Amino acid sequence: MTNQTLVTLVHKLPGRLRARIPYLRQNQDVAGWLKTQLLSLAGVRSVRLRPAAASAVLTYDINKTDELTLLAQLNAIDWSLATDSEYETEYCGGDNLLNIAGLAMTQFLPKRWAALPAMVLIAPTIAEGIDSLRHRELKVEVLDGLALGLSMVRGDYRTAMLTQSLLTLGEYFEQETSRHSDELLSQLMQPQYHPVWIERDGTSCEINAEQLTNGDVMLLGPGDNIPADGTVLRGVGLINQASMTGESVPVRRECGAWVFAGTQVQDGNIAVRADKVGDESSTANIRRFITESLSQRSETQQVTQKMADRRVAITLAAGAGVFALTRDWNRLASVFLVDYSCALKLSTPIAFKSIMYKAANSGLLLKGGRAIEQLADIDTVVFDKTGTLTYGDMLVTDVVSFDPKHTWAERLLAIAASVEEHSNHPLARAVVSAAKQHELPHINHGEVEYVIAHGLISELDDHRMAIGSRHFPA
Repeated sequence: MTNQTLVTLVHKLPGRLRARIPYLRQNQDVAGWLKTQLLSLAGVRSVRLRPAAASAVLTYDINKTDELTLLAQLNAIDWSLATDSEYETEYCGGDNLLNIAGLAMTQFLPKRWAALPAMVLIAPTIAEGIDSLRHRELKVEVLDGLALGLSMVRGDYRTAMLTQSLLTLGEYFEQETSRHSDELLSQLMQPQYHPVWIERDGTSCEINAEQLTNGDVMLLGPGDNIPADGTVLRGVGLINQASMTGESVPVRRECGAWVFAGTQVQDGNIAVRADKVGDESSTANIRRFITESLSQRSETQQVTQKMADRRVAITLAAGAGVFALTRDWNRLASVFLVDYSCALKLSTPIAFKSIMYKAANSGLLLKGGRAIEQLADIDTVVFDKTGTLTYGDMLVTDVVSFDPKHTWAERLLAIAASVEEHSNHPLARAVVSAAKQHELPHINHGEVEYVIAHGLISELDDHRMAIGSRHFPA
């Protein structure tokens, strides 16, 4: 690890840290990529980057991670995978306060004393406009820089600071809206893992799921989420794979079978060797899929971006015409400030992100804006599983007794529900729910024995009772 890639901790508070990332200052084009990577880390709530200052501010959930874990993850970033992506300077509440203070100075201080704070505060905006021209790009930053520069040259520092304050406040609100959409999506892809029991050196111990390494043997029981992809070494269990496949009926997994991270043990106890942990797991691939989709621009976004940039040239021409007719510097500055490019740039990405969030919240992952656009041209949809189209809640439709003279349907349902209430299987929950709807009484029975992937055994009136798969009672 070189000095350029070494990440150091600058400041920390409970749930917040500031880190210095030297690589970011030298490679500012990777800031957008870096932000999506940081948002996918477990527990991270928000990220604010300052590439020019090599600074990153992260807020996080103290119940899910800590500054040492985050610092280790920051130093583990593989910069060779970084890609260039557009990234806008992020503003915070402190920027607005500084501009308001500068505006107050221009209002109450003599003009010669007000010039210095005004120049310092508007310098970044003018620099962005110059940088755009240096790269031969006519963007809205050029208009902002020209308007502020004109006010400063004319000695109208109050107008310059008022304009700067409004520009910064507008950018702040825009970025807060966009950041909120990103954070909502990032929350959906955060892994929800609890501490896991593992076998190590012949003994059992409990560790955080983030501390798992390849080869660890996880001890999992009913209700446990599986934090890593791996192989079942011993035991038999029913695994709920609805989060991965959409299929709500648990599947049987025994010695030698493969299980996925993000799935849940419904019943049974199994020992699983962790073969793919952290960024190698299937849930990490899904998180990576979502973060990459956030950076993909749709065709509509690209068109609106080009339209917004083309309007800059039109605005410059309009400004030149107004000045040629009026010779009024105030009107020229007004033309540069009254521009609708920002509205074009902002509305489209926020609309797409809102769609992605609502879809993800309903269990549907959309691969970015391009996929959303293509939905308009689709006339046929092919589904590969019935679980994609149906709800996972099962219902009891009929109760049939083979001996209605001695065991009528309602008593049969009451007996089955009294035993099935000890199981978490979807079919068992359906039976119990049906009994509750009919307000049937609980039937006392003997101790319940659970046979993995088969059913339940109990006793009723000194008779053995088996409830489960079709082959099991026989």
